[in-house]
Amino acid sequence: MSNREKEVPSTLEVAALDLRSTYNLSHEGSSGVAGAIGAVGMTLVQTSLKPLFDRRYLGPNSFQQEAFLNVRYDIACALAGKEPSLSDHLLKANPEEYTEQLLKGVRENDVEPLLDTSVGKLTQYVLAQLEKKQLPNESANRYFGDWLEATIDNRKRTKERKILSTSELDAIYGKEGREMDVQLVLAGTNLRTRSVLDYYIEGDDFGKYIRQLEALKYIMPNWEKGKIDIPREVLSVVDLDAETPVDDVKLNQSVFEWKWDTVADIMNKVKQGVYELEHYEKSAGTKASKKFLARHAIEVVNHGWQ
Repeated sequence: MSNREKEVPSTLEVAALDLRSTYNLSHEGSSGVAGAIGAVGMTLVQTSLKPLFDRRYLGPNSFQQEAFLNVRYDIACALAGKEPSLSDHLLKANPEEYTEQLLKGVRENDVEPLLDTSVGKLTQYVLAQLEKKQLPNESANRYFGDWLEATIDNRKRTKERKILSTSELDAIYGKEGREMDVQLVLAGTNLRTRSVLDYYIEGDDFGKYIRQLEALKYIMPNWEKGKIDIPREVLSVVDLDAETPVDDVKLNQSVFEWKWDTVADIMNKVKQGVYELEHYEKSAGTKASKKFLARHAIEVVNHGWQ
């Protein structure tokens, strides 16, 4: 189906949805007339300042990126059992079924069956923007689909406390990293996460390393929730399983050594990528897109380690 045949929400519709999301988030936790008035005031302030902050932190075309980020936020909220900011009743009532249907539409580059929902409208708009801005021979909707598939897989494995192999975890981290490529395409740059480290090792995936480093950072809190990021190969050697209490996992010397050896290895690759983004002027990408990606990586490297 071509773009001309697809029903794509207008910029005005998308702006209205963004405004509603901002208002609902401002109103969260408050009630009554006073709460509503306060939320309106906060919404006006945020709406007036958002273009300045978004352009600084997201780079060009921040409006299109915000549309994608609103989709990401509501999907994450719904799958976690929380209220979506756009109050999509179908998403809230059946988050897993809805997300699977959304994934099918993203893979097909058309989510027409979900256009009566806010997330569906935003997704259709984002897909249209990706199609306009993708490079020749690039199918940028695949980045969106890969990220969404990883989100679904993470939800399933968390519920089941499923143990995965190293290669299976690597595949998930790689798909999670495509979220950044969605934003890079929307920003109108030719920079992609897979191209950052190509100078050293062809096919090295900077986006995957960032997501893997995040998983390692929160490995113990996530274990308690059921999201297991220690590979099967490690757990089988030390005779631990999915039901092992987190305190026992923390005290296991082999797990401790595996974690910090892996952190050191991945940290070096991420830092090398940041160096490339900050110092190698001839590499792909605009200055703004390199700053965006480097800032994202630096945040993971520098903060929250235990």
